Amino acid sequence: MSADLLTTGFAFLVTVVILSYLIGDNPVFRIAVHVFVGVAAGYVAAVAWWQVLLPDLMLPLVTEPRDAAPCSQFRFCSADCCS
Repeated sequence: MSADLLTTGFAFLVTVVILSYLIGDNPVFRIAVHVFVGVAAGYVAAVAWWQVLLPDLMLPLVTEPRDAAPCSQFRFCSADCCS
C-alpha cells in the first residue's frame, strides 16, 4: 500500500467519525475530539519550544558570557548605566 492511499483512508475515517456527530453525540466522536485537541496542543507546544523558547530564552542564557553587563541588552538602558 502506498502512503497516499493510507493517508487518504485515514482522512476519510476521521471525516466519517466527525460527521457521526450529526446522528447524535457518541463516544467515538468524543474520542476524535480529544485526539484533535491533544494533537493541536502538542503542535502548539512544539512550535513554542523550537521557535520561541529555545532560541530566544534558553540559548542566550547558556551562551552569554557571565562578565557581560546585565543591563546592556535592554533598549531602555543607556550604555553608561552599567559602568
